[in-house]
Amino acid sequence: MGFLDENLNLLVDLRVTEEVARVIRKPRGVLFRSLDPNVFRGASVVAVGDFVGSSFVLAGLRPRVIIGDGFVERMPYPLRPPEGYRVLNTENPPGCITVKAWHAVKSAIESSIGGDRVFVLVDGEEDLLGFPAVILSPDGWIMVYGQPGEGFVAVEVTRERKREAASLLSLFKPLR
Repeated sequence: MGFLDENLNLLVDLRVTEEVARVIRKPRGVLFRSLDPNVFRGASVVAVGDFVGSSFVLAGLRPRVIIGDGFVERMPYPLRPPEGYRVLNTENPPGCITVKAWHAVKSAIESSIGGDRVFVLVDGEEDLLGFPAVILSPDGWIMVYGQPGEGFVAVEVTRERKREAASLLSLFKPLR
């Protein structure tokens, strides 16, 4: 799988390429103009983005994992970890996926499988952390991210989605 080992650990820090950026500008799952709590009630969700995470919490839903950086469209957004969530701190520069951030997402997902709710607080930018969320989540989970100006995109985690995410990940460039 290129930049991943057999245990799905990221081997090097990565930077997105323009080719990948063009592909991921379009929604990669089902687009919802607004968050319908009934669609996601009882689902195992990884919410990527502060507005997404906040919208779930305000709707009375508790994603297994929330990944945020304190900004929405580069404007400060005061999302606090919800009560009962364990906080993992990580660093991830804009346009990148670091080994450290990948590991934080992996740890969050593993902890949530064990019953924890985890908030991954990113110093930098969380935008590309949907990649590890899809690749590392169990089949049947749903990764939800925000599509600026359009709504929420829900990606059901399947083997095919994992392959697609890993294929796109192979088009990234090492950061060094």
